[in-house]
Amino acid sequence: MSFHNRVTVTPVDVDAILDLRDEYRREMACQIVHDSWHRRGFTQSYLLQSDDGVLGYGSVGGPPGEARNIVKECFVRHPFRGVALPLFRALVETSGAAVVEAQTNDRLLLLMLYDCAKEITTDTILFGDDTTTCHPVPPGVNLRRVGEDDHMEVAGPHRRQGFGSYLVQELKRICREEGRTPAARCHQDNAASRRTLQRAGMFPCGRIVRGRLTR
Repeated sequence: MSFHNRVTVTPVDVDAILDLRDEYRREMACQIVHDSWHRRGFTQSYLLQSDDGVLGYGSVGGPPGEARNIVKECFVRHPFRGVALPLFRALVETSGAAVVEAQTNDRLLLLMLYDCAKEITTDTILFGDDTTTCHPVPPGVNLRRVGEDDHMEVAGPHRRQGFGSYLVQELKRICREEGRTPAARCHQDNAASRRTLQRAGMFPCGRIVRGRLTR
């Protein structure tokens, strides 16, 4: 399939890229970090087009209250993967993005990061469900859905007693019963959280890599 040099990068509403994002999700087949940013309005979406039609899309966003200058997603349809680099550069130029974040299991965006960014760092580990565990219910524990005023953590006096691993185990079970795929992430320096996740059968499956874009 031919490719023409006349590339356009057009800002669009997130609804315009829903079908392309479905393709992206199917290809990833794993946790997509900050997937909810799109429906929460934290990203700007862009269509990547040429004379050959729609080639893919990109998403640039940022946390609430901060500049939306991070390339979070860049999906190029398979017939055009050979020209992904100039498409990515056009996305960066049009959007004014200054940073790119890629999961190591997002091979295309990770390649763009290594081609176009410097000062590359990684401090977040991604976890996927690997093993079903059978931790018993700790004495006196009642599992329920959280309310609006709840927040999930094990209180200091009750740590190192298996509550966290049991909680993650049961959250995994509920996810699977609802047809969802359990996933988690934590900072690499958070040894306690890493141990809790691993004891509940969740193993590292990737990392988040971040780099500053060069022009």
